[in-house]
Amino acid sequence: TSESAIDSRRLCSSSSQSETVEPASIAPSRLTCPDWKSSASTSELSTGNHTITAVYSGSTSYSGSTSAAVTQDVNKAPTTTSLTQDPNPTVHGQGVTFTAKVAVAAPGAGTPTGDVQFTIDGDPAGTAKPLDGDTATLTVSDLDPGNHDVVATYTGDGDFAPSDSAQIVHGVDQARTEVDLTSSDSTAVSGQPLTLTAGV
Repeated sequence: TSESAIDSRRLCSSSSQSETVEPASIAPSRLTCPDWKSSASTSELSTGNHTITAVYSGSTSYSGSTSAAVTQDVNKAPTTTSLTQDPNPTVHGQGVTFTAKVAVAAPGAGTPTGDVQFTIDGDPAGTAKPLDGDTATLTVSDLDPGNHDVVATYTGDGDFAPSDSAQIVHGVDQARTEVDLTSSDSTAVSGQPLTLTAGV
């Protein structure tokens, strides 16, 4: 846990309708008359539980006081992961690059870190790939002909929750082949042994 204290330097007086409140770790706010209330906001609290108190330091007319502590829970920010591919389809032996992009969903904010695990047909495609900014990529060229189901999973970090992409389908066609046929003697005569060689 961590503790944040809001320390007001002066309370309202008869000649002033508001005074600046100077917090520790929380942006400054104002103390207003006649309610003598102040509010402060922050988006800097890390994930976890935080104990927060408000401290009035007093003035010549009023003694200082400290509020009862309140506990603020901060959960991991939700994320979304999208997945694209280029090109699609491919032929056997041709490379395809899968790109995962991780975004922070409202009301969260910030930049996620960590890794993305790609899975192809339910199996991990190698080791998890680290995020570079908000993206991670995987290039493969050894997929068998047919359709393959691909998913990207952001594994999360200390402040951002994991998320899965929607499944996409990548198609792989058979690679084209050519056969080259040669003869050991293209002008052979009857009864002459010949060697025919085919290359694929």
